[in-house]
Amino acid sequence: MPQSSIYALAALMPHTYWVVISSVLLTLADIMLREWFESHWAYGFPITLSVYCIGVFCLVMGFFGQNIALVTMIGILLNIVFYLGYSYFAYGDALNIQQIIGVMLGFGAIYLLKFSKAV
Repeated sequence: MPQSSIYALAALMPHTYWVVISSVLLTLADIMLREWFESHWAYGFPITLSVYCIGVFCLVMGFFGQNIALVTMIGILLNIVFYLGYSYFAYGDALNIQQIIGVMLGFGAIYLLKFSKAV
């Protein structure tokens, strides 16, 4: 695929949409992996791996014209927040103080990456 086609594909949506879609797909793959570990359903691993690959592809589409470190941090942090929320409500997993502090530190890192000026 020529380079211009990749840019055209990335331009179909704003980079924010690509990152959110990526985070949702990565969270879906995390949930599928957890279900596969518990039930050992057939074809669970290849399906989960395929969803992970599509999620990473969507994350890469959000890189064009953006700060790669910032986009990656936002995507990973959204994935963590979505998964923590899902596991709390669906499985009853308790959130501990370390997880909450980790998410807050992640938001702090995003703030620093977005609003700090290079010296």
